[in-house]
Amino acid sequence: DCDVILNMTTSGALNATDETRQIHLEQLRPEMGSYDCGSMNWLHTSLFINSPAFLEQLGRNMQEWGVKPEIEAFDPGMIYNAQYYLKKGVLKGPLHFQFCMGCANGIPGSMKNLVFMKETMEAACPGSTWSCFGVGHSAMTMLYGAVALGGHIRVGMEDNVMYSKGKLADSNVQFVNRARRVMRAALSEHLAQNIGGYDIILVARGQTPRLKSTQLSKTLGKLFAKAGLPDKAAPAPGPETAPQ
Repeated sequence: DCDVILNMTTSGALNATDETRQIHLEQLRPEMGSYDCGSMNWLHTSLFINSPAFLEQLGRNMQEWGVKPEIEAFDPGMIYNAQYYLKKGVLKGPLHFQFCMGCANGIPGSMKNLVFMKETMEAACPGSTWSCFGVGHSAMTMLYGAVALGGHIRVGMEDNVMYSKGKLADSNVQFVNRARRVMRAALSEHLAQNIGGYDIILVARGQTPRLKSTQLSKTLGKLFAKAGLPDKAAPAPGPETAPQ
């Protein structure tokens, strides 16, 4: 058995409707679904539209269907959009963010910008968890940055098809294995033995995580200390109980 977390996109094709972008969430009820918290130019060629009406509808539907939003933020403004929808009840805390770094028309993928995004999230939406990914040449910087700052990391061929300079990746397995090696080296070989994604993501299905987020923070804090990393790298304490 493997506790795989299904995270389904709601971005769809450029000609997708508000209905077709979320119908699969209603029918399949995955653990998570993407929630792109704002509109933007896309790759200098088109528009990626996420209207306020769509975001309100999607947020309330995800609560009804028991799907945890993966709040994708391509710039700091989208974090404040999430804060607005949290206050309005469209989103339910604790939130989980995906910082999308290095995308064309979004915030560049640098360590300075990653720290800024993290600090913005902590100020606007305290108690949230986060992950990040870097597109193209910023992929490794974001991998190292996420581990050092106590976040989670997304890797794979959706974001980068080059495994190294001049070398195409064979599969997602290469990226996952490299991320695993980096985390093991930085945090100790015991990091992934007893801590699973379900315990960290806090899915909104009313299930109780095997490890409370407060316990998780203490455990990761000890691992950071053992690895010789500064205390501030450890994640901030989360809520005492999982969301209902």
